Amino acid sequence: MQTIRYFTCFAAAAAAAGWIASALGALQGAVYSALLAGIFLVLLWSTSSPDSVPRRKVARFKLARFLRPLPLVFAIVFAACALGGLWYAPNNYDYLSYRLPRVLHWLRESAWHWIETPNQRLNCSGANAEWLMLPSLLLTGGDRWSFLVNLLCFVLMPAGLFVAMSGIGIGVRAAWYAMWAIPSAYCFVSQAAGTGSDLTGAAFFVFAIALACRARTTKRNGWLLASVLAMAFCTGIKATNIPLVLPWLALAWPSLVSSLQTVTARTATVAIASVLCSFAPLAALNFHYTGSWKGQLEEQASLEAGSLAAGWIGNSLAIWSGALQPPLLPQPELPNRLVNEAVPPRVDELLARDFPRLKLKFFELPNEENAGIGLGLTILGSLTVVAGLYRGLHHRIMSPIGWRAVLLAGVGLLTYMSISASESAARLLSPYYVLLLMLPFGVAGAAKLYALGWWRALVVCCTASAIPIPLLTPSRPLIPVPTLANQLPLSDRLKQRLNEVYTVYSTRSDNLGAFRQVLPNEAHRIGMIATGDDIEVSLWRPFDSGRSVNHVDPDSISAENSDALLVSSLALRQRHRIEPEMFLSELDRSPDWEIARSMEIVSKVQEGPVKWTLLLRENLPAPEKSEQATPLSPRTN
Repeated sequence: MQTIRYFTCFAAAAAAAGWIASALGALQGAVYSALLAGIFLVLLWSTSSPDSVPRRKVARFKLARFLRPLPLVFAIVFAACALGGLWYAPNNYDYLSYRLPRVLHWLRESAWHWIETPNQRLNCSGANAEWLMLPSLLLTGGDRWSFLVNLLCFVLMPAGLFVAMSGIGIGVRAAWYAMWAIPSAYCFVSQAAGTGSDLTGAAFFVFAIALACRARTTKRNGWLLASVLAMAFCTGIKATNIPLVLPWLALAWPSLVSSLQTVTARTATVAIASVLCSFAPLAALNFHYTGSWKGQLEEQASLEAGSLAAGWIGNSLAIWSGALQPPLLPQPELPNRLVNEAVPPRVDELLARDFPRLKLKFFELPNEENAGIGLGLTILGSLTVVAGLYRGLHHRIMSPIGWRAVLLAGVGLLTYMSISASESAARLLSPYYVLLLMLPFGVAGAAKLYALGWWRALVVCCTASAIPIPLLTPSRPLIPVPTLANQLPLSDRLKQRLNEVYTVYSTRSDNLGAFRQVLPNEAHRIGMIATGDDIEVSLWRPFDSGRSVNHVDPDSISAENSDALLVSSLALRQRHRIEPEMFLSELDRSPDWEIARSMEIVSKVQEGPVKWTLLLRENLPAPEKSEQATPLSPRTN
């Protein structure tokens, strides 16, 4: 738990230092590092008051513990994830399209600022995951090690889960099995070596409730203050995590009441830091710039449920599709057709009208962009509930405070489902699964199941079902899937699909690198005409090159404010209603611009190839052109 406290204090310090440095206009290495170190030490002091020093000796690491089946499965998954993170550059689409670019924009201006861009997620989305990766970005000069945040969250989850489950009244034996099983949810494993922020939010929610339970059982204020920081940081990762404050309050409220009776310097310090690392600063800025605390995304209307019934039904279907996703499904067409045919026509009409983004579909393999709970834990949880109720209806289940927390987690879940209409609900709800997945292990009689050999084998098998994910995931495959598929008796259609998917993921982290190769050194200001969901990171690399990217509209193009211009034909056609060929021809004939390169780029398999064109100012030195574009290695930066 001390490691969790240290990590929580560091994360909160990273966010607080980011906002303070931005307010000072000094978001650069030296000032930010000094603020980070100072705030981190102050928060360690604030949460490590004498009454929070553990009396027990720190348990030593013993390799023999990981030779037991469940810890061994977790160690295998962790090792595979770590190897994938080390070998491959980050290629999560959200990370590349808005999370990393927004940090680069902030560093260019030495402060958080409102970015002129068609992708408003650069401005409106929670910023804590970005603040947490900023130290490694400044230290290494690249984003190659950004995956370590999620990897650390993943490896700390079992300890946090065990303390949390023990604190809400689940038996120690059942909690021991659950602490290894719950992290095997496909949504957690698929992001363990990635850069998605859903695992980060789930981990900090686990830390918050674990620290709150430790504070309640030990009566030590330091654990409570660390819990406050963890919960505040969780809300600052994504606004969708805000309803999780309800179950956390159920666990922390008694300790909070007694703590607030005497306000000390430690309490005041943590209170200020909690505000800074929560969603509050960004909510205030969103309201200032857009008039809404949530901000205004272009697709905002389609992201909100048109009716309560559509929100509950659509999100429930999305959750269950993620819960029934197998670890490997080579031919998902038949299940997808059956699932969509099973939806009643009236429900289908309701969802088409009030939940238009919903697409019920299974995938060949769970990946960090789409994974939910997964079939393994769904089977384990269902059979555990049935067997537990059958064997021990008379036994006490979770403690009353544990039940209140679970029920309030359900209230928070229903709140999200009433409002949101995102097609990614199965992934976005990852933090909500934590308490809900504890429920099967707290049912009556579950504490007796550990004595049954078949149930222990079931836990191991269901947990081990996550092993194929880090081995085969297109984001970081440890097995050459396309090469292997070509040697197997698979259909040509499936082989082509695998080749397309794995090729796109292998080049995504530097998808526009071919255009960077023809940029002259003098081209520092890159104008970009893009959709609201394109990747600009390639144009910033290397991050110390002095280049910057600005989003421009076709009617605001000027050779005075841009040295080069990268144009998406899809953006011209769909966003600006302009015929690309005519627009580019006019620019090429003008005295200010000349076309340097045009090529088709695939960033999303479902979107297909998109034509991009790079234009250079006439008065810049001519770039050295080559017949064949050679994309840079994914491991660059």
